Amino acid sequence: MARMRIRTMMGLAGCLLLAGCKDIPLGNKPYIRPLPSEPQAMLGVNSSEAGGFSILSVKESGCFIGTSPAAGRVRAEQDAFLGFDINAGMCHIDFTFKPTAGGVYELEGKRWQEADREMCGVRVVDARDPQHPVTVPLHRFSMKVRGFACIKPEIGGNLVPF
Repeated sequence: MARMRIRTMMGLAGCLLLAGCKDIPLGNKPYIRPLPSEPQAMLGVNSSEAGGFSILSVKESGCFIGTSPAAGRVRAEQDAFLGFDINAGMCHIDFTFKPTAGGVYELEGKRWQEADREMCGVRVVDARDPQHPVTVPLHRFSMKVRGFACIKPEIGGNLVPF
């Protein structure tokens, strides 16, 4: 019986190798920050809540492979997939926006009480002009299985900031 399991496992491993299953995530792969020569924007974080913001790492194929802290340089002119999490998942919001080259953005997250419910929200502010910050339009996204061993973020509707 044990030999049969070993053969089965080896057969599955061989099939995976032969099939070229390169999108299987093996551990958390950090977000790859842009090189100085590439279009980029800067994200800052302004949240007093325990937890915080993370940025999703996706391959060129669009498959999710990991997360990193959100603050820092990010790729411009493409969707930045972000998550806000406080209270160990009691509040989690997935959202996206497209930073512009040279942009400076502040991620803000907060929670509040509304009647007997705890609420939370996020917003992103274009902070290039600190005297006149502009709230950036955000979109929701959800993770969808797209093929074998590939989970992709799928952009949904607008997200109303707090």
